[in-house]
Amino acid sequence: MESGQNVNDSHDHDEDDQERPDLNQQLSWPVLNQQPKSHRWIVLSVKYDNDIQGGRYGMGQTPNTVASILGASQAYNPNEVNKEGDCDKDDCWSAGGCMARNLVDDKPTDKSCWKQSFFWHLKQLPSDGCMLRILETDKGWGKGQEIEAQMAEFLEVEMKVLRIKSLPPQYQTEHDAAWAAEKCGRRWRELIKLQRIFFVSLRREFARLGLVPGVDADLDKKGHFDNVPE
Repeated sequence: MESGQNVNDSHDHDEDDQERPDLNQQLSWPVLNQQPKSHRWIVLSVKYDNDIQGGRYGMGQTPNTVASILGASQAYNPNEVNKEGDCDKDDCWSAGGCMARNLVDDKPTDKSCWKQSFFWHLKQLPSDGCMLRILETDKGWGKGQEIEAQMAEFLEVEMKVLRIKSLPPQYQTEHDAAWAAEKCGRRWRELIKLQRIFFVSLRREFARLGLVPGVDADLDKKGHFDNVPE
């Protein structure tokens, strides 16, 4: 809260109440007149890992938001798993000699190298599948994403690129939990503006790439996604 800010200013609170999206209102899909696919056909390629970059509210929140809108029924999000295998060979997925392959019945386990796991998931994609590379335009590609692109090229898997500026760090909290703390004057309006910019951009990218929210989409995130202005 800024110095001298009157948190009891009823005018500011009236404005904020008008700005707040109705998270419980389920609107029709506003961009594409099509239904989500009923099978998993997307593998996400993301830069940041949950644990390394600060947990649920860390820098991995941007791709996690995309994944939560697509839903697990349509997309595999590597941030949802933790591969403990330690292998420093970038090409272990193709050249062999992986120091932590650790497959059981030809499937990766928690002890497997992340590259073995990601390569396995790409191989499971159906004929209409793709790898969705999430490029946070203010951060650039990660080294792991470059390796993942090599895998997709090797397997001749279609690659799509979703370009989006990162979800602002100050917004990376549960919306309702932050409501009381953030609902005060100019700072709250700034957060609302950043939120809208992010979700308007994300919705445009979904339209460009032919993506729609899944039947199991996170309704909290999808509520923001549907309620942004054109």
